[in-house]
Amino acid sequence: MQKQMMNQVQVQIPKAYAALQKYCDKNFPGEDFDQHYTLDIKYHNIDLNAHAYPMQLLQLPHQVYSDESRCVFVLPNGTDKKYFLQLELEDLMIMNNQYEKRSEIAKQYDIFFIDESLKESVLRAGGSKFLQKATVVFIPNLLQKSEQEAKKFTMLPNISGQQSSIIVGNKSLSVEQFSENFCQALTQLANYIPYGLVNVQQVQLNRKIQLVPSLPLYISVKKAGQSLVKNNEEALDEMFNDVLQMALDEGFVSESEAQSEREKAAAGKKKPRVM
Repeated sequence: MQKQMMNQVQVQIPKAYAALQKYCDKNFPGEDFDQHYTLDIKYHNIDLNAHAYPMQLLQLPHQVYSDESRCVFVLPNGTDKKYFLQLELEDLMIMNNQYEKRSEIAKQYDIFFIDESLKESVLRAGGSKFLQKATVVFIPNLLQKSEQEAKKFTMLPNISGQQSSIIVGNKSLSVEQFSENFCQALTQLANYIPYGLVNVQQVQLNRKIQLVPSLPLYISVKKAGQSLVKNNEEALDEMFNDVLQMALDEGFVSESEAQSEREKAAAGKKKPRVM
């Protein structure tokens, strides 16, 4: 499944990226729209009641945000100035506590790079409301990174529904560079998506403006309601039977002992499961 998905995406993404670029240049010439592209994923199964899926940091080969992006760097209080647009945590919190200011700065800038050491302070001080409006990336040891290095990071937001959207590139990237970013992001997401890439129902390329149609790159033939937990259980059952047969062949257990283990496993399956 994973190999099939990656192969299909690698074939489709160069054509899709070039097509979206051409569409925007033709239909919105000279208009100052958001120049960033997103990897959109739709999931088969997400159990938000049983699990929490926190935001995750991804590092890509090429700049996710262009040199023209309006970026703000947020660092601990008392940090010497390094970046053109730089705020201390205290400044951000003051603006965040004012609703109008919060909305204003969220719209005014493309991205907020925040030192990861400030993450808990930002969230504890009501930063979750700010995160709903602004694009934020928490980066470890931010002060040690140049602006160009910081722009190679992006975040998988908290998974709070059946779909996630991750910024993976901008209009200034070549087709080859964007394809590398997109595929690398998808590869890294396999470590964070519940049940891995087998849980991906659909992969789309999108642009961060509503006027542009999204382009599907991969659609799973698995039915959306099919249980991935059941698939995992079937794989474990197969492994159990293989190990048991091996133990039987090697003489570690008798036929009666093996049969007893099979009956115990079958009895355990009859218990109701919470899906």
